[in-house]
Amino acid sequence: MEILPFCQVLIKEIYMTKKELAKRLNIDAKTLKSWEENRPEVMRLIRIGLATEQHINDVETYLSILKDTDLNQDSNLKC
Repeated sequence: MEILPFCQVLIKEIYMTKKELAKRLNIDAKTLKSWEENRPEVMRLIRIGLATEQHINDVETYLSILKDTDLNQDSNLKC
């Protein structure tokens, strides 16, 4: 199974040390290392999940900025 191109781009933007990733997943660093060596499909799913989460956060931020911009433009029109 191939990762969608947009996920590949997002994965590159996410930077976490292995220690930080293990803490984020609430697992031991040794478990993470084992998954990397023996369960690459698990690591792929984790990366896709992190990329998706980052994408959702970016979209929410963008929508919030658009909303604020739209509200400011509306208030300027009423003056």
